Amino acid sequence: TATAADITGLRRVHRALIAAERARDYPAAVLANFDFHFGIYRRSGLGQGIEILETLWMRLGPMLTQFLYRDGKPYEGGEHQHDIVLDALERRDAKALKKAVRDDMIEGGRNFVRVLTNAETAA
Repeated sequence: TATAADITGLRRVHRALIAAERARDYPAAVLANFDFHFGIYRRSGLGQGIEILETLWMRLGPMLTQFLYRDGKPYEGGEHQHDIVLDALERRDAKALKKAVRDDMIEGGRNFVRVLTNAETAA
């Protein structure tokens, strides 16, 4: 369960992510995105599931840094998915939180997959 202090910290991390995206500081954006997501995951009680997620993130991190923010533009405009996640956390709405995290992954992943497909085709 996320406390009010947890949510405040996640909002601070999200602001750092937005600032890094605007500054085109992609390594900082990837790190802030990691901190945001794992700030949620670590409070989930998933135990070994978090270890699996960390391993996946470690394997994808270099590609995320190279392609996601520079070429993939994970945020497509409108209300940022992280804001929707934070609102669901504040309301303690598990169903809305699940949907918001899923939608965030889909939005960010859509362009990432496109960029990787284009890179593979070009190679």
